Amino acid sequence: MQSIIKTTRLRDYPKLILRLNAEFKDLGIKEVTYQKEIREDSYFNNITLVIDPSYYMVRNNFVDMVSNTHYEKLYNKIQNLAGYNSCNSYYKIEEPREKIEVEIEGEKFEIGCYIKERNLIIIYYNLFHTNLELLFKNDLLFYFIKALKDFVKNNKVKKVDIKKVLKELTIERFCNSAKNKIVELDLKIKSKSKEIKDYEKTIVIDYREIQGSIVGIKGLNSLIKNSKKIVMEGIDEIKALPFVKKVSLSKDGIKVEVGDIFIKDLGIDYYIGEFVIYIKPEKIEIKNKKPVLNGDGHELTHPHIDTSGTICFGDRKNKVYELLGNYELKKLVYFIYLYLKSYNQADKYFSLSEYWSEHGK
Repeated sequence: MQSIIKTTRLRDYPKLILRLNAEFKDLGIKEVTYQKEIREDSYFNNITLVIDPSYYMVRNNFVDMVSNTHYEKLYNKIQNLAGYNSCNSYYKIEEPREKIEVEIEGEKFEIGCYIKERNLIIIYYNLFHTNLELLFKNDLLFYFIKALKDFVKNNKVKKVDIKKVLKELTIERFCNSAKNKIVELDLKIKSKSKEIKDYEKTIVIDYREIQGSIVGIKGLNSLIKNSKKIVMEGIDEIKALPFVKKVSLSKDGIKVEVGDIFIKDLGIDYYIGEFVIYIKPEKIEIKNKKPVLNGDGHELTHPHIDTSGTICFGDRKNKVYELLGNYELKKLVYFIYLYLKSYNQADKYFSLSEYWSEHGK
Protein backbone atom coordinates (compact mmCIF):
# COMPACT_ATOMS: atom_id res chain seq x y z
CA MET A 1 0.00 0.00 0.00
CA GLN A 2 1.40 3.41 -0.99
CA SER A 3 2.21 5.60 2.01
CA ILE A 4 0.21 8.79 2.47
CA ILE A 5 2.65 9.99 5.16
CA LYS A 6 5.08 12.46 3.62
CA THR A 7 7.72 12.77 6.36
CA THR A 8 11.24 11.39 6.66
CA ARG A 9 10.85 11.50 10.45
CA LEU A 10 9.28 8.02 10.30
CA ARG A 11 11.42 6.40 7.62
CA ASP A 12 13.18 4.11 10.13
CA TYR A 13 9.89 2.81 11.54
CA PRO A 14 8.11 0.85 8.77
CA LYS A 15 5.70 -0.90 11.16
CA LEU A 16 4.59 2.42 12.59
CA ILE A 17 4.15 3.83 9.08
CA LEU A 18 1.92 0.88 8.16
CA ARG A 19 -0.26 1.33 11.22
CA LEU A 20 -0.55 5.11 10.86
CA ASN A 21 -1.15 4.74 7.13
CA ALA A 22 -4.12 2.48 7.86
CA GLU A 23 -5.46 4.78 10.59
CA PHE A 24 -5.35 7.87 8.38
CA LYS A 25 -6.76 6.09 5.35
CA ASP A 26 -9.78 4.99 7.40
CA LEU A 27 -10.34 8.66 8.29
CA GLY A 28 -10.41 9.69 4.62
CA ILE A 29 -7.07 11.53 4.90
CA LYS A 30 -5.16 11.35 1.61
CA GLU A 31 -1.87 12.92 2.67
CA VAL A 32 -0.03 13.55 5.94
CA THR A 33 2.82 16.05 6.14
CA TYR A 34 5.07 17.13 8.99
CA GLN A 35 6.24 20.70 9.79
CA LYS A 36 4.86 22.09 6.50
CA GLU A 37 4.40 25.82 5.97
CA ILE A 38 0.76 26.94 5.68
CA ARG A 39 0.25 30.21 3.83
CA GLU A 40 -2.55 32.35 2.43
CA ASP A 41 -2.57 30.33 -0.80
CA SER A 42 -2.32 26.88 0.82
CA TYR A 43 -5.28 24.95 -0.58
CA PHE A 44 -5.32 21.16 -1.01
CA ASN A 45 -7.16 19.07 -3.60
CA ASN A 46 -7.65 16.23 -1.08
CA ILE A 47 -8.07 16.00 2.69
CA THR A 48 -4.58 16.73 4.05
CA LEU A 49 -3.26 16.51 7.63
CA VAL A 50 -0.42 18.84 8.63
CA ILE A 51 1.29 17.93 11.92
CA ASP A 52 3.17 20.69 13.76
CA PRO A 53 3.17 23.28 10.93
CA SER A 54 6.47 25.13 10.75
CA TYR A 55 4.74 28.43 10.04
CA TYR A 56 1.15 29.57 9.82
CA MET A 57 0.90 32.83 7.88
CA VAL A 58 -2.87 33.40 7.90
CA ARG A 59 -3.51 36.07 10.54
CA ASN A 60 -1.73 33.95 13.17
CA ASN A 61 -0.09 34.69 16.47
CA PHE A 62 1.64 32.56 19.07
CA VAL A 63 0.89 32.23 22.79
CA ASP A 64 3.48 30.89 25.25
CA MET A 65 1.78 27.92 26.93
CA VAL A 66 4.02 28.09 29.99
CA SER A 67 2.66 31.52 30.88
CA ASN A 68 -0.90 30.71 29.79
CA THR A 69 -2.59 29.26 32.87
CA HIS A 70 -5.47 27.80 30.86
CA TYR A 71 -3.08 25.57 28.93
CA GLU A 72 -1.01 24.39 31.90
CA LYS A 73 -3.17 21.26 32.25
CA LEU A 74 -2.62 20.33 28.59
CA TYR A 75 1.08 21.15 28.89
CA ASN A 76 1.38 18.85 31.91
CA LYS A 77 -0.57 16.11 30.09
CA ILE A 78 1.84 16.26 27.16
CA GLN A 79 4.80 16.08 29.55
CA ASN A 80 3.37 13.05 31.34
CA LEU A 81 2.58 11.17 28.12
CA ALA A 82 5.76 11.96 26.25
CA GLY A 83 8.38 12.45 28.92
CA TYR A 84 9.72 15.64 27.38
CA ASN A 85 9.07 19.35 27.91
CA SER A 86 9.88 21.05 24.60
CA CYS A 87 6.27 21.70 23.60
CA ASN A 88 5.92 25.33 24.61
CA SER A 89 3.94 27.14 21.91
CA TYR A 90 0.33 27.14 20.76
CA TYR A 91 -1.19 28.35 17.50
CA LYS A 92 -4.12 30.71 17.83
CA ILE A 93 -5.82 30.66 14.43
CA GLU A 94 -8.39 33.37 13.78
CA GLU A 95 -9.82 32.22 10.45
CA PRO A 96 -13.08 30.18 10.53
CA ARG A 97 -12.36 26.62 11.65
CA GLU A 98 -13.76 23.62 13.49
CA LYS A 99 -11.80 22.86 16.63
CA ILE A 100 -10.26 19.48 17.42
CA GLU A 101 -10.34 19.31 21.23
CA VAL A 102 -9.41 17.07 24.15
CA GLU A 103 -10.93 17.22 27.62
CA ILE A 104 -8.70 17.18 30.69
CA GLU A 105 -10.24 17.36 34.18
CA GLY A 106 -13.45 18.86 32.77
CA GLU A 107 -11.66 21.51 30.67
CA LYS A 108 -11.50 21.54 26.86
CA PHE A 109 -8.30 22.33 24.99
CA GLU A 110 -7.88 22.94 21.28
CA ILE A 111 -5.10 20.71 19.92
CA GLY A 112 -5.87 21.20 16.24
CA CYS A 113 -8.51 22.27 13.76
CA TYR A 114 -10.28 21.48 10.50
CA ILE A 115 -10.53 24.20 7.85
CA LYS A 116 -13.10 22.91 5.40
CA GLU A 117 -12.51 25.46 2.62
CA ARG A 118 -8.85 24.37 2.41
CA ASN A 119 -9.37 20.57 2.78
CA LEU A 120 -6.95 20.98 5.69
CA ILE A 121 -6.64 19.34 9.10
CA ILE A 122 -3.98 20.68 11.47
CA ILE A 123 -2.52 19.17 14.64
CA TYR A 124 -0.61 21.98 16.33
CA TYR A 125 1.91 19.85 18.21
CA ASN A 126 4.92 17.73 17.32
CA LEU A 127 3.79 14.13 17.87
CA PHE A 128 7.14 12.54 17.07
CA HIS A 129 9.37 13.46 20.03
CA THR A 130 8.67 10.18 21.84
CA ASN A 131 10.42 6.86 21.38
CA LEU A 132 8.79 5.79 18.10
CA GLU A 133 9.99 2.20 18.54
CA LEU A 134 7.33 1.76 21.25
CA LEU A 135 4.75 1.60 18.45
CA PHE A 136 1.61 0.36 20.25
CA LYS A 137 2.60 2.05 23.53
CA ASN A 138 3.35 5.40 21.95
CA ASP A 139 1.04 7.20 24.36
CA LEU A 140 1.31 10.80 23.14
CA LEU A 141 1.10 9.93 19.45
CA PHE A 142 -2.03 7.81 19.80
CA TYR A 143 -3.57 10.17 22.35
CA PHE A 144 -3.69 12.79 19.61
CA ILE A 145 -4.73 10.29 16.93
CA LYS A 146 -7.65 9.14 19.12
CA ALA A 147 -8.78 12.77 19.46
CA LEU A 148 -8.53 13.13 15.68
CA LYS A 149 -10.55 9.94 15.11
CA ASP A 150 -13.25 11.10 17.54
CA PHE A 151 -13.43 14.44 15.73
CA VAL A 152 -13.76 12.87 12.25
CA LYS A 153 -16.38 10.43 13.58
CA ASN A 154 -18.52 13.24 15.04
CA ASN A 155 -18.06 15.81 12.26
CA LYS A 156 -18.62 15.87 8.52
CA VAL A 157 -15.07 15.89 7.17
CA LYS A 158 -15.56 15.72 3.43
CA LYS A 159 -13.44 16.83 0.49
CA VAL A 160 -14.58 20.10 -1.08
CA ASP A 161 -14.08 21.20 -4.69
CA ILE A 162 -11.08 23.52 -4.43
CA LYS A 163 -11.60 24.85 -7.97
CA LYS A 164 -15.05 26.04 -6.94
CA VAL A 165 -13.67 27.58 -3.72
CA LEU A 166 -10.92 29.45 -5.59
CA LYS A 167 -13.40 30.64 -8.23
CA GLU A 168 -15.60 32.11 -5.50
CA LEU A 169 -12.55 33.75 -3.90
CA THR A 170 -11.59 35.30 -7.24
CA ILE A 171 -15.09 36.72 -7.71
CA GLU A 172 -15.03 38.05 -4.14
CA ARG A 173 -11.67 39.74 -4.67
CA PHE A 174 -12.90 41.24 -7.96
CA CYS A 175 -15.62 43.07 -6.05
CA ASN A 176 -13.35 44.08 -3.16
CA SER A 177 -12.27 47.38 -4.71
CA ALA A 178 -15.89 48.46 -5.14
CA LYS A 179 -16.79 47.26 -1.64
CA ASN A 180 -13.79 49.08 -0.16
CA LYS A 181 -14.94 52.22 -1.93
CA ILE A 182 -18.37 51.79 -0.36
CA VAL A 183 -16.72 51.67 3.07
CA GLU A 184 -14.63 54.74 2.21
CA LEU A 185 -17.67 56.69 1.06
CA ASP A 186 -19.67 55.58 4.08
CA LEU A 187 -16.91 56.89 6.36
CA LYS A 188 -16.90 60.13 4.38
CA ILE A 189 -20.65 60.47 4.91
CA LYS A 190 -20.24 60.06 8.67
CA SER A 191 -17.27 62.41 8.79
CA LYS A 192 -18.93 65.11 6.70
CA SER A 193 -22.16 64.77 8.65
CA LYS A 194 -20.27 65.63 11.82
CA GLU A 195 -18.58 68.57 10.13
CA ILE A 196 -21.98 69.92 9.07
CA LYS A 197 -22.93 70.21 12.74
CA ASP A 198 -19.58 71.80 13.67
CA TYR A 199 -19.04 74.23 10.81
CA GLU A 200 -22.03 76.23 9.59
CA LYS A 201 -19.98 78.04 6.96
CA THR A 202 -19.24 74.81 5.03
CA ILE A 203 -22.68 73.22 5.30
CA VAL A 204 -23.65 73.67 1.64
CA ILE A 205 -20.40 72.25 0.23
CA ASP A 206 -20.34 69.31 2.65
CA TYR A 207 -23.98 68.48 1.98
CA ARG A 208 -23.20 68.20 -1.73
CA GLU A 209 -20.31 65.83 -0.99
CA ILE A 210 -22.55 63.66 1.19
CA GLN A 211 -25.21 63.47 -1.51
CA GLY A 212 -22.61 62.59 -4.12
CA SER A 213 -21.21 59.83 -1.87
CA ILE A 214 -24.68 58.37 -1.23
CA VAL A 215 -25.35 58.26 -4.96
CA GLY A 216 -21.90 56.70 -5.44
CA ILE A 217 -22.72 53.89 -2.98
CA LYS A 218 -25.98 53.15 -4.78
CA GLY A 219 -24.17 53.07 -8.09
CA LEU A 220 -21.46 50.72 -6.81
CA ASN A 221 -24.04 48.32 -5.37
CA SER A 222 -25.87 48.38 -8.69
CA LEU A 223 -22.62 47.74 -10.56
CA ILE A 224 -21.77 44.73 -8.41
CA LYS A 225 -25.13 43.12 -9.20
CA ASN A 226 -25.50 44.06 -12.87
CA SER A 227 -22.06 45.20 -14.00
CA LYS A 228 -21.66 43.28 -17.25
CA LYS A 229 -25.12 44.05 -18.63
CA ILE A 230 -25.09 47.71 -17.57
CA VAL A 231 -21.61 48.42 -18.92
CA MET A 232 -22.09 46.71 -22.29
CA GLU A 233 -25.50 48.31 -22.92
CA GLY A 234 -24.12 51.69 -21.84
CA ILE A 235 -21.19 51.42 -24.25
CA ASP A 236 -23.50 50.66 -27.17
CA GLU A 237 -25.63 53.72 -26.33
CA ILE A 238 -22.59 55.98 -25.99
CA LYS A 239 -21.26 54.89 -29.41
CA ALA A 240 -24.46 56.18 -30.97
CA LEU A 241 -23.77 59.79 -29.90
CA PRO A 242 -22.67 61.83 -32.95
CA PHE A 243 -19.77 63.61 -31.22
CA VAL A 244 -18.18 60.43 -29.77
CA LYS A 245 -15.07 59.32 -31.68
CA LYS A 246 -14.28 56.07 -29.85
CA VAL A 247 -15.43 54.05 -26.80
CA SER A 248 -13.40 51.31 -25.12
CA LEU A 249 -12.99 49.48 -21.83
CA SER A 250 -9.75 50.02 -19.93
CA LYS A 251 -8.42 49.28 -16.47
CA ASP A 252 -9.48 52.85 -15.58
CA GLY A 253 -13.12 52.30 -16.58
CA ILE A 254 -15.06 53.24 -19.71
CA LYS A 255 -12.91 55.42 -21.94
CA VAL A 256 -14.87 57.85 -24.14
CA GLU A 257 -12.97 59.95 -26.68
CA VAL A 258 -14.93 63.05 -27.74
CA GLY A 259 -12.19 64.79 -29.75
CA ASP A 260 -11.67 68.55 -30.07
CA ILE A 261 -13.59 70.92 -27.81
CA PHE A 262 -14.26 74.59 -28.54
CA ILE A 263 -15.85 77.14 -26.19
CA LYS A 264 -17.61 80.24 -27.51
CA ASP A 265 -17.47 83.27 -25.20
CA LEU A 266 -18.48 86.80 -26.13
CA GLY A 267 -18.65 85.81 -29.80
CA ILE A 268 -15.13 84.33 -29.85
CA ASP A 269 -14.34 80.63 -30.37
CA TYR A 270 -11.50 79.28 -28.16
CA TYR A 271 -9.80 75.93 -28.83
CA ILE A 272 -9.56 74.03 -25.51
CA GLY A 273 -8.02 70.70 -26.59
CA GLU A 274 -8.73 67.06 -27.44
CA PHE A 275 -10.71 65.39 -24.65
CA VAL A 276 -11.15 61.92 -23.17
CA ILE A 277 -13.77 61.11 -20.51
CA TYR A 278 -13.17 58.22 -18.08
CA ILE A 279 -16.31 56.85 -16.42
CA LYS A 280 -15.43 54.89 -13.27
CA PRO A 281 -17.82 53.16 -10.86
CA GLU A 282 -17.42 55.92 -8.29
CA LYS A 283 -16.28 59.04 -10.15
CA ILE A 284 -15.61 60.87 -13.42
CA GLU A 285 -12.16 61.85 -14.73
CA ILE A 286 -11.47 64.13 -17.68
CA LYS A 287 -8.16 64.20 -19.59
CA ASN A 288 -6.98 66.63 -22.25
CA LYS A 289 -4.54 65.22 -24.82
CA LYS A 290 -3.49 68.76 -25.83
CA PRO A 291 -3.42 70.82 -22.62
CA VAL A 292 -1.96 74.32 -22.42
CA LEU A 293 0.68 75.36 -19.87
CA ASN A 294 0.45 78.17 -17.35
CA GLY A 295 3.34 80.31 -16.19
CA ASP A 296 4.42 77.70 -13.61
CA GLY A 297 4.57 74.92 -16.18
CA HIS A 298 1.38 73.21 -14.97
CA GLU A 299 -0.86 71.58 -17.56
CA LEU A 300 -4.31 73.17 -17.77
CA THR A 301 -7.07 70.78 -18.78
CA HIS A 302 -10.10 73.11 -18.86
CA PRO A 303 -11.13 76.45 -17.33
CA HIS A 304 -13.28 74.58 -14.78
CA ILE A 305 -10.77 71.80 -13.89
CA ASP A 306 -7.89 72.56 -11.54
CA THR A 307 -4.30 71.30 -11.98
CA SER A 308 -4.93 68.29 -9.70
CA GLY A 309 -7.79 67.10 -11.92
CA THR A 310 -10.62 68.26 -9.63
CA ILE A 311 -13.70 69.02 -11.73
CA CYS A 312 -15.88 71.95 -10.68
CA PHE A 313 -19.38 70.93 -11.76
CA GLY A 314 -20.88 73.63 -9.54
CA ASP A 315 -24.61 73.18 -8.98
CA ARG A 316 -24.57 70.40 -11.60
CA LYS A 317 -22.47 68.03 -9.47
CA ASN A 318 -25.48 66.22 -7.97
CA LYS A 319 -26.93 65.79 -11.45
CA VAL A 320 -23.71 64.23 -12.75
CA TYR A 321 -23.51 61.74 -9.87
CA GLU A 322 -27.20 61.00 -10.06
CA LEU A 323 -26.71 59.94 -13.70
CA LEU A 324 -23.62 57.95 -12.75
CA GLY A 325 -25.41 56.35 -9.81
CA ASN A 326 -28.30 55.29 -12.03
CA TYR A 327 -25.88 54.24 -14.81
CA GLU A 328 -27.61 56.44 -17.38
CA LEU A 329 -24.31 56.48 -19.26
CA LYS A 330 -25.50 57.99 -22.53
CA LYS A 331 -27.12 60.97 -20.74
CA LEU A 332 -24.03 61.28 -18.55
CA VAL A 333 -21.62 61.53 -21.52
CA TYR A 334 -23.89 64.03 -23.28
CA PHE A 335 -24.12 66.11 -20.08
CA ILE A 336 -20.33 66.15 -19.65
CA TYR A 337 -19.83 67.02 -23.33
CA LEU A 338 -22.05 70.11 -22.92
CA TYR A 339 -20.17 70.93 -19.72
CA LEU A 340 -16.82 70.83 -21.58
CA LYS A 341 -18.19 73.31 -24.14
CA SER A 342 -19.43 75.72 -21.43
CA TYR A 343 -17.73 78.56 -19.53
CA ASN A 344 -18.76 80.53 -16.45
CA GLN A 345 -16.60 83.61 -15.84
CA ALA A 346 -17.72 83.82 -12.18
CA ASP A 347 -16.96 80.17 -11.35
CA LYS A 348 -13.68 79.34 -13.11
CA TYR A 349 -10.23 78.05 -12.11
CA PHE A 350 -8.50 79.66 -15.10
CA SER A 351 -9.38 82.52 -17.43
CA LEU A 352 -10.44 81.42 -20.90
CA SER A 353 -9.02 84.45 -22.72
CA GLU A 354 -5.74 84.44 -20.73
CA TYR A 355 -4.67 80.85 -21.32
CA TRP A 356 -6.48 79.56 -24.43
CA SER A 357 -6.11 80.76 -28.01
CA GLU A 358 -8.82 82.03 -30.29
CA HIS A 359 -9.68 79.48 -32.95
CA GLY A 360 -7.60 80.00 -36.07
CA LYS A 361 -4.86 82.01 -34.36
